[in-house]
Amino acid sequence: VALFVDADEDGVPDEATAVGAGTTEADGSFFIGGLDTGLYVAEVSKGHHRHSFTFSYTSGVQQRLGEQCFTTESAQFVVIEGSCDAPEGLLQRMGWTPRLLPSSTAEWSELLTNINAMNSADVLIAPCGMPDSWLPQRQTVSQVLSLWLDGGGSLYVSGASFPLLEAASELAVDFLGDDTDPDGPNVGFGATVQAVVTDPSLTPLFGDGPVEILYAEDGWSIAETVGEGTTALLAGDVRSAQGEFYLAAPLLTVTETEGGGRIVYSTFGAGSDATDDMERALSEVLLSL
Repeated sequence: VALFVDADEDGVPDEATAVGAGTTEADGSFFIGGLDTGLYVAEVSKGHHRHSFTFSYTSGVQQRLGEQCFTTESAQFVVIEGSCDAPEGLLQRMGWTPRLLPSSTAEWSELLTNINAMNSADVLIAPCGMPDSWLPQRQTVSQVLSLWLDGGGSLYVSGASFPLLEAASELAVDFLGDDTDPDGPNVGFGATVQAVVTDPSLTPLFGDGPVEILYAEDGWSIAETVGEGTTALLAGDVRSAQGEFYLAAPLLTVTETEGGGRIVYSTFGAGSDATDDMERALSEVLLSL
């Protein structure tokens, strides 16, 4: 949250320099002191979400502002239809109406191979089960994603759609086996994993955990480690369908790109089998994009 003087009362900051700034607590509250009497504009941002509002203030008086919320128009979500994850439902429950690109049409392919089309999205959601017919155009897709991320775009990828993460940033996450094999890492054993919080960004939601992650079926994608610039938000001990154990495997990660874009990868989805913990974690990372 940043505060700016608005002496002419037009709802626009008089100067580019903020006179006060702060970060909200987990419940959305914030406190900024040391202001002079006058009219102010508050600008609030989280990822691509933006909101602003004006308020008047009297020096020396502690003043409580009313609740403010991001508007549904503050970020443009584009979702490619997936067969084993449906994050568009979670976005709708959060109040956003994403643009859904059906897997049966060519619109999603045009998006991945055309930077002008890609620039129509603030956030691209590439869920588990999206079409993989883009793989022969991997070089073009990689170039488009790199340009878009350098321009501040944000990408969410889940489950077996991890090759798109590899195209965007091949060193972000190291998957089990050969990362170039789109089926190689898909050996996770269906089970409930008690994950631990490994990054402070999720501590306000879960404390020290555990966080219950349900993998309803075998064959989910196992990540082994994260690369430089990538942070594991959740990790857990998992087992493959062949009985091999992998300790502290990354389950939810975020990558900050050099150009300012952000990439989230989740080994689990927001489908009908999602636990409350899974939806809470995914809601937070979607808001961070």
